[in-house]
Amino acid sequence: MTPPTIQALGVTQEWFGTSWKATGYVDGIGWRAAWGPSLIGAMKALQALAAERVAEQAERKTEDPDAAA
Repeated sequence: MTPPTIQALGVTQEWFGTSWKATGYVDGIGWRAAWGPSLIGAMKALQALAAERVAEQAERKTEDPDAAA
């Protein structure tokens, strides 16, 4: 499986510098947000969340191919 494409990535620092929030539009899924203890941590969390959602969507299509139509 190819990694999901994340567009319009935004990263902000929250909670007085103790938390970072990454938001982005995931192709085929929609807007998602994830938090982490650092800039890189938040971006990795968003990427992991996006990959999880894409895998769930692919699994649903495999289980019931007519549902996607």
